[in-house]
Amino acid sequence: DVCSSDLDSAKESWDPETARPLTARESELLEIMILHPELVSMATANIETDELESRRAQIIFDCYVSLVAEGEPTTLERVLAELRDPHMQGTLVELDDRAQAKSEHALQTAEDRLRALLNDFRGSVDARARREMISELGKTVADPQKEMELLKNLLEDEKRRRGLTTATDR
Repeated sequence: DVCSSDLDSAKESWDPETARPLTARESELLEIMILHPELVSMATANIETDELESRRAQIIFDCYVSLVAEGEPTTLERVLAELRDPHMQGTLVELDDRAQAKSEHALQTAEDRLRALLNDFRGSVDARARREMISELGKTVADPQKEMELLKNLLEDEKRRRGLTTATDR
C-alpha cells in the first residue's frame, strides 16, 4: 500500500482537524487532479503538502505524491483503493462528482486552471515569506546591518512580484 502511512494517521485521528472542510483552492486542485491524472505530476512537483491548509487535503495530496514517486497510476480508482478510509473515499467521490459537473461548463482548460492555481499557491508562499521578513525586521532593531539587508530583500521581492526592474537591476 503506497499511501498506507497516511491512511493510518487519518484513521487514528479522524478528529475536528481532519474533518475540517477543504478550502476552495484545495478543492479545485484535487478536482483537477482527479479528472486529469496526466496533470498530477505537474501539481505534485510544484506544491508542497504543507502549503495545503486542511489535514484531509494533505492526506489525499500525499497519496498522490506517493503514487507519483512510485511510478504508479494516479487514477481516481487507484487513489480510492489506496485510501480505504471511508471518510477519505467519501471526500474523493464528492470531489469527483463536483468536478464532473463543473467540467462541462469550464471556460479554461484544466491545465490553464492548474497553472493559475500554481501561481496562486506561489503567491501565498511569497506573502508568507514577506510576513516572516517583516516580523524578523521588528526583532532586529539592535542590528542596523541586518535590518538594512532585510529591507533590501523586501524591496527586491516586491519589485520582482510587480515585474518592475530598473536599469541597475539588468
